[in-house]
Amino acid sequence: MHDFLKEIYFSWCLANDMPKHPETAPHKGYLSADDLLCSNYQLTKNQVSWLKNYIRLWNILENTWLEEEQN
Repeated sequence: MHDFLKEIYFSWCLANDMPKHPETAPHKGYLSADDLLCSNYQLTKNQVSWLKNYIRLWNILENTWLEEEQN
């Protein structure tokens, strides 16, 4: 499921022209949703809302996954 969410995030970042990590950074690709919300990057209200909902969904799925593994 996380791979699917990563694809959605990549497509959204591409469509919204989001910034990527610098070439010299250890992480490649787009900044994380958390990083974007905490950065000085100018986001629209819709972008902020989308990112917050994406993070909520990721966390819900992460918690569900952990609960299933513990049972």
